[in-house]
Amino acid sequence: MAIKNDIMLNVKFIGALLWEIAEEEIPYTRLGIDLQTIRDRVVKEKYPLNHEPDFRPTIAKIHTVLNDYRHKWMGVDQATEEYRKSGGNKQKAWESFKYHAEQGDIIAKYWVGYYLYHSILPEHIENRQENLQHAAILFKEAVAHGKVEAQLRYGFCLWQGDGVQVDWDEAMRYLKLAADNGNPTAMYNVGSAYWFGKEVAKDQEIGAKYLKVAAKKDQHNAIAMCKKLGISF
Repeated sequence: MAIKNDIMLNVKFIGALLWEIAEEEIPYTRLGIDLQTIRDRVVKEKYPLNHEPDFRPTIAKIHTVLNDYRHKWMGVDQATEEYRKSGGNKQKAWESFKYHAEQGDIIAKYWVGYYLYHSILPEHIENRQENLQHAAILFKEAVAHGKVEAQLRYGFCLWQGDGVQVDWDEAMRYLKLAADNGNPTAMYNVGSAYWFGKEVAKDQEIGAKYLKVAAKKDQHNAIAMCKKLGISF
């Protein structure tokens, strides 16, 4: 019996540790320091960390649950690789992004927005306007956390009126932000806008500067434009 209790005690500690890692707080912190309240929650309301070893999950059960979780959803980095690789499982990547986005992961939120914006899966083709609005919201949220790709995407949303009202001044602000943070596609779009005076005051000197850097970063549209316009890079 002592051995069983020791094992169950270890399970209890593992549960507490996982709780602390997941919630970034000590278990039951929100209940204050009233031990009786905590005890009532555990005993009467069957909260985790039950004081009776027989009612706690076994190590095997915990392992099974964690193993199921591992196979059901990929991590955000793994899902990103899965999406980008040739023949990758975009459906599984989508489900993984959705799960992590619901948990608050900002990179996953960006990818959910990306899927919706580009209608990556057949299910995204319907409710196009609603999906664009949702995508714009997610891009803007990712922008607030410094995601450069989101700066580019949200700039496109504002430029084209995808899910938001057209606002060329704001669009250029976000596109320039992405360009100045090293995104070559943003550099190309900003450079092109300045060169031709598209919704901004025409300034070919500034335009050429952005186009050159984008071309040096192998942005194919920028390379083609520089060659056509005689801009050396």
